[in-house]
Amino acid sequence: MSLNFAEDIALYLEELAEGTLGVDLFIDEMPASPDGAITVYDDGGETFTSESPGAWRVITLKLRSLTRTGGYEAFWRIADALNQPEDGYFTVGANRYIADMQQLPSMREIDAEGRFVFATTLLVRRFVEIHEEWLDVLVAFAQAKLGGDWRSNKLWPGGERPHVTWRLAQVKAENANTSLCKVSKTFVGKLYGVDPNDVLHAATALVSDMAAGGKVPLDAGMRRYLSVESATADLPAEDPAGGSITVVLSRLVRQEEETPPIMAGVRMQASIHTQGG
Repeated sequence: MSLNFAEDIALYLEELAEGTLGVDLFIDEMPASPDGAITVYDDGGETFTSESPGAWRVITLKLRSLTRTGGYEAFWRIADALNQPEDGYFTVGANRYIADMQQLPSMREIDAEGRFVFATTLLVRRFVEIHEEWLDVLVAFAQAKLGGDWRSNKLWPGGERPHVTWRLAQVKAENANTSLCKVSKTFVGKLYGVDPNDVLHAATALVSDMAAGGKVPLDAGMRRYLSVESATADLPAEDPAGGSITVVLSRLVRQEEETPPIMAGVRMQASIHTQGG
């Protein structure tokens, strides 16, 4: 598996016919010619405490053009291809990536030859799909309820809007009786809207439908359902086009059907004994 994010992004742009490697598409350097050129720089980035350094990179993308208008058009086309791919991620060989634009594409300078240089910064993550039955059910349920332009999934959304991305935040198990165990799972859905109305309507629809129905079908054909313990929405004032939904789902299961955590928690105590001699 290649760890060269810049090379993979350059290969993806070449596949899109935006340039040819070594001719007008380069990695980590921009030669004086040709006039029209694209360069992908691997900037590294500050370390995330919980992510492997091989899982992400900060990428700077630069484009040089003889005209301002042509440069803007080409640069936004490239930025959108990386930031908003059709499937939510783009693929290079065996690797799948999701990109989030950190700075809007802009014209940074006019060089000594009178050429326009544009740049943007992207946070690029390697995408690894998460397999979790309840999470998949919730993603599908939200997609069916929202419909329209909304996309519900478990991907980091990159630049796609409107979008709700779900993750499993907590798992809890407690004995219901001698043969059954109650398993509860907390999921958080992050809302990314085009405007505040998008987020308000989506949050209201999801929370209301879940509260009214009281359950989410796990397997309607076999009449298996997840109970909705609670559903709440948080719409922070500082992020008017964003928000989050927290959903707690539960189900009674037999030990052989779904194995809960062996222990609800572990308490550790350390002590030091000294012996005089």
